Amino acid sequence: MASLFIINVPEYEPLWKCAVGDSELTVRHIGPYVELRFPDGVTIDRKATGVRHALWYSGVGALKDAQVVQFDKDALRVVAADASVGANAK
Repeated sequence: MASLFIINVPEYEPLWKCAVGDSELTVRHIGPYVELRFPDGVTIDRKATGVRHALWYSGVGALKDAQVVQFDKDALRVVAADASVGANAK
């Protein structure tokens, strides 16, 4: 499983609460982070989160076995490292 880690502070709570997995998405609190675990991919729509741009671009803490394929003013899209080849072809 791949993971996206988001800083676990109230300002970033909308990021992990608005995350949508391509399939199964598991949320765990680990120390100062919220870990989003997923087998294939996860997308977070910025407008749905309601966070300002400054917070938006600084909320990602780390990735594990994953790759960012979109991170702009509209969305954050992270896919599992083994799924990234197919995600770039879309």
